[in-house]
This record gives sequence, structure tokens and C-alpha cells, in this order.
Amino acid sequence: MRDQVSKSTDNIDGLKRITKIKDNNIYIYEEDKWKYFDMRGVRLSSFAPDYSRNKGNIDKKQAMRWLNQIDSLNANTIILSDIMSPAVYSAIYDYNLNKEKPIYVIQEIEVDERKVLEHYNAFTLEIKNTLKEDVKNAIDIINGNGFIFGGDRYPSGIYLKDISKYTLGYVVGLGTNPEMVALTNIKNENTGTFSGEYYSTDDKSEPFEHFIAEIMDFSVSYEIEKYNKLSLISYITSIETDPLKHKNQTELLENANIDIKNIVENKYSNIFVSYSAYPNSNSYISYNYESKESFLRYLKDIKNYYNKPLIITDIGIPSSRGMSRIDVNEGFNRGNFSESEAGEQLVKLLSYINDAKIQGVCINSWQDNWNRSTEFNLIEDYILESNSTYWFDAQSSDESFGLLKFEANNNKHIDGNIDEWKDTDYLINQKKLKIKVDSDPSYLYLMVEKDEWTLTRDEMYIGLDINPAMGSKVWKDKSVEFKNNVDFIVELDGYNDSRILVNERYNLFNYLYKYYSYLVDKQTYTPNKNSDIFSPIYIMNRKQFYLKDDNKVLEPLYYETGKLLYGNNNPEYNKSNSLSDFNNNDNTLELRIPWTLINVINPLEKNIRGDFYKNGIEDTVKIENIQISAFARNDTDKIITDSKEYSIPRFRKVKYNEKLKESYYILKKYWENKR
Repeated sequence: MRDQVSKSTDNIDGLKRITKIKDNNIYIYEEDKWKYFDMRGVRLSSFAPDYSRNKGNIDKKQAMRWLNQIDSLNANTIILSDIMSPAVYSAIYDYNLNKEKPIYVIQEIEVDERKVLEHYNAFTLEIKNTLKEDVKNAIDIINGNGFIFGGDRYPSGIYLKDISKYTLGYVVGLGTNPEMVALTNIKNENTGTFSGEYYSTDDKSEPFEHFIAEIMDFSVSYEIEKYNKLSLISYITSIETDPLKHKNQTELLENANIDIKNIVENKYSNIFVSYSAYPNSNSYISYNYESKESFLRYLKDIKNYYNKPLIITDIGIPSSRGMSRIDVNEGFNRGNFSESEAGEQLVKLLSYINDAKIQGVCINSWQDNWNRSTEFNLIEDYILESNSTYWFDAQSSDESFGLLKFEANNNKHIDGNIDEWKDTDYLINQKKLKIKVDSDPSYLYLMVEKDEWTLTRDEMYIGLDINPAMGSKVWKDKSVEFKNNVDFIVELDGYNDSRILVNERYNLFNYLYKYYSYLVDKQTYTPNKNSDIFSPIYIMNRKQFYLKDDNKVLEPLYYETGKLLYGNNNPEYNKSNSLSDFNNNDNTLELRIPWTLINVINPLEKNIRGDFYKNGIEDTVKIENIQISAFARNDTDKIITDSKEYSIPRFRKVKYNEKLKESYYILKKYWENKR
């Protein structure tokens, strides 16, 4: 017997509903009357540590805790970005059951990414039929009548909790990319218009809009016929697929426009426009809206274009160490923000959305999601798609959009407090210089002790030998020497100029953009395996971009990600900075290094990058340990330590703590007066 929710509903033509659209706004039926709905939401995925993609095992207790924290955030909506486990729907049901102001739900329905990559044509029966089946499953689940068994895209289970009276509607099409839209339009140009019972397309419509109308018609028909209910419906759009005409768009994007205005509502007004909008997503947008408030201007343009309710259902700022994209106008970069900086940037974006008179927003996202591969930097440029979903990569911007993070419970903070190291043995223990080493699935940690050592006056270099097949005992430019070959050098040179450098043979950036593609510079030679040249570590933020209408080339943008940030990342301190890489106190120094920064692409499997100059970018090598050594020098003394072997642990069943980020509290304060 399915549980039923006791909440008042309105009806139209005998169909139950809790939402309606009037005067291009969304209204919600509460306390037996219609109220304007100011949507303040967050996106919730199925990710939890220690579970692979689409197999997240969020239990009911955890989901209830999250709902309480989301409620305390002053949010009123969650977007379920995929079909979740039955425990999540059960938690939503129980949490809302006796609440005067429930947390409302929007259920997203994803296009099967594998089938998209196989066909790139929405009219392919395999794509269309799979999406329709997913729509049926989602509607059944929301109505407490879902059964999913087998398959690897969604959790298996029986869904018996009816949360339809808390559900605003459905957003179809998560995962739609501009390539599929453009190729669908090109391959099906003679398809003609669509005429359904609830939706049709006008004679201005493109083939992909025909596809959207057909899917929407199927969705609404199914909900009405099976459950006698009418919900809101939308198909997600984005800056890349918006209907506006922009200068300097690529030919592909010119054919990838989605215009929801071309879909005609035959019986009921229940379509809203859902929008994925990131200010750093496209070079032509930044260039065409060049100003201090360029993104606000863009939001106003898209709002004014539509005569339907507009909801920004996907927007966010990540608090990652790595930055994958730079916003040259306003600094809304994709990454390299501390938690507090990300919160401040997020609030600025929300103020823009409010100024543009857009009705609602859902933040990406509630929790960090280690399943996410970094967009814009093509995967082969920096990280491998096979990166495990069981560990957090601080260099990957898209893993860090959450307001809540998962931290390995190893009690290591970069705060100058060496009490945390008391149970760790010395790896290097010489008379004047000692080093302790520790690690978790995200970072390699070092604690250095040196007698009478000053960060600003003395020289200190830590050598890391990651790949045993290459490296040098000497760094020629600084006359630094080690007792073994090293691939990476940590140069501790004051508070502002400390950095990690890489041997030129192992420099991935140079290989990709100087040797392989000539994008940044032209490197015609293959570096020697034992080269004594070390160079900074960079990440590409924007490749060369041709503005065809202006006949202008925007040069590549990149930044030095190997530069180390001095500070304190312990949140118990008032001036903490979550991005802090190192800290010193008297004669001791603490440092943490993200694994991927030193070419360890999977610490769980102990896989590192191989010799890409010889074997290509896909080459990987399995290691068990790394060699660590040090070189120190001042006016009167020089120390060269022995090289010691640090065995990389087997990270199994790592315990993680949930922690609300500083951005959570900044957003909470902003939304406080909007309840």
C-alpha cells in the first residue's frame, strides 16, 4: 500500500495540481490559496564517498540530516539531479509530513549520455525511447509507484513514498550538449512541426524543438492519464543553446539554439524555462558583454526574451584549488576560490539574478561530487576520465561546487600546529633537518623541521621522485642538488614566491600546448629523461579562440597552479583560508600537495602518468612508493639529505567527515530575509 501525503491541492479540469503559471510567474498552492513562489533552491545529487557513479548509497538518516541543513539554509526547494535511492524519497516524505512550510522538489531526468555520444541525434529511437522510459520511471517514483531493478544508471529499489504533493515539476534533458542539438537540427531538417495533445511546435521551430515538444507531450500525458495530476514541465537550456543571437558564435553553436517560445501550449500553461547559466562558460559571451556587469546584462537579455517563467536551475562557484576557466570581465572564475570567496561570489551572482527579475534559482550544489569531470579543460588535457569516484581531487574544479564537503578524517590541518604530527615517525631524520610524511586519498602532507631556519632568508628545496624512469639530481638554474633523481621540486622561497616545479620531461602542460599542439609556444625537441631543467606548473584556462565576426583571435589564457599559497586552513581560526598550501611556525613548516599536481592520477590504484613523450598521453605507470629528499642552504651552511622511500598507503575504507563550508553560512545569511 502506497503512502499518501496529506496536503491541500487545487484542481483544473479535475486534475490535481499544486502549481500554476499566471502572468509569466509561478504560483504555489499553500494554505488553500495561491501564492507567488520565490524559489530558493539547491541541487542534490546521489553522490556519497565510497560509492561509484550512479550507485550512491545515501541512507535515510543522512538524507534527513541534509534536508534539515537545507531548510536551515533558508532554501525552499531541492532539485534532484538524477533518480535517487528510495531512502531519499522516503526522507523527503517524512521530513515534509508535518511541516507548515515544506521543502519542494523538482525532479530532473537525464538524457542517457552514452547513447548521446553514440548517436548525436535526438530522433534516434534508442535515445528517444530510453528518455521516455526514464520519464515514466521518474513520474512513477515521485508518485510512490516506482520499481527499478538491474541496470547501471540508477539505484535499484522499490519506491513507495508518494511525494507528488511536494513536487513542483520535472526538468527533462540534463546532459543535453550543443553538439547533439546542432547535429539533430542538421540531420533532421525536413522533419516538420510536431502536433500533440498538449503541445505543438510552430512553423519557426527547429527539429530539436520538435523533439522537446514530443517528450514534454509524452511526459504530461503519462502523468495525467496514470495519476490524474498536472505538474510544471521544462527542458533544460544553457548559454550554449540559448535562442539569442550572439556575435562570434561558432558555427556549431549557431545551429544549437533551443527556443522554448516555439513550443505551443495547447491546453494548459505549465511550461517554465529552466536554465543552466555559468558566467565563465563561453569566450564569446565574455567578449560580447564586455563590462563590469556583463553577466547581469546577459541575464536581463535572456529574461526579457521569454514570455514564460524563467528559473536558473544550475549555477554555482566551486571552492577548488584548481581553476579550469577564467572570467576575464568580472572574476567569476571556475575554481581557485576559498570557501568564503566562493560564497561571496555566489551571493553576487544571486544579486544579479534578483536584479534581472528572474523568479528563482537552484544552486549547484548541495554536496561536493567527486564523480564530476572538469568541463572546458578537455579531459585529456588535465585529468583522466577513469579517475576514481572514490577520492577527491582538489585540482578538479567541478568536484567542489558543493556547500557541503567530505573530508578525510586524518586530523591534518595546515596551521603551524605540529601536535597533529606527534604519532607520525620521521622519514628523514638528520641532525639539522627532519621531515615527516603522511597522506590521504587527496593530498601528500609534509612536515619539515630545521634548526635556525628562516623562510624568508634561507633556501629550502624538497625533491620528489614520482616516476623512477626519469628525473635529475640537479636543478641547474638554482645550483640545487639531490642525492637521487627527482621529478618535482618544492621551492620554499618566502611567503609569496614558494612553488612546485616539474622536470621538463614530466611537464604535462608543455607537452600538450608547446610540443603536441604549439598552442602556447613551439617546442620542437623532446626533453632528455635526465634533463636538469625544471619549470613552473600551469593549467590552461582558455584555448585560442577565433572571433569570426570580428576577425580577431583571443590568445590562450593559463595560470601557474604550482604556486603555493601561504596561510592557515584550519576553520577554527578566524582568518582561515581553505586554499592554504603551507604554513610555518618557528623552525617548522607544514605543506600539503594535491596528488594530481605531481602527476599521480589515481592514488587509490597508485597510478601515475608515464612517459607521455615516448608513449603518449594515455600512458600510466603503477608505483608503490615515492622518494623524498631535501636540499637546504644559507650563508654559512649547506645540507643535502639522503633520499628516503615513502610507501603510498593502501587507502581502503577511509573515514570521511561531512563539513559545511563557509559558503553555506554566507548564503544562509543572504537568504535570511527572503523566507
